[in-house]
Amino acid sequence: MKEFSSLSALSEYVYNNDLYDTHKKITIIYSKDNWEKPFTKTQRTYETNTDQKYFNVNACGCSLFGDCLDGTDLGVRLDWYNWKAEKVILHI
Repeated sequence: MKEFSSLSALSEYVYNNDLYDTHKKITIIYSKDNWEKPFTKTQRTYETNTDQKYFNVNACGCSLFGDCLDGTDLGVRLDWYNWKAEKVILHI
């Protein structure tokens, strides 16, 4: 497991280590400061993987889809939101 403070730091690591086509699990915990309403850690946590276009500079697109751990939001286009990450975890 490797932790990052931002998606951009993770993206750079994935690119530099050729992990963008490897389907490694990523857990993103978003900061509670992104919302006025309080959300639990589970409600702020999304899972995705390294084979998303977001991590592949050779892909035609930059989409990043993820599923919320609480099960309410599935297939969310995370790159469309300007949410600040509290912690990003790459499961390797």
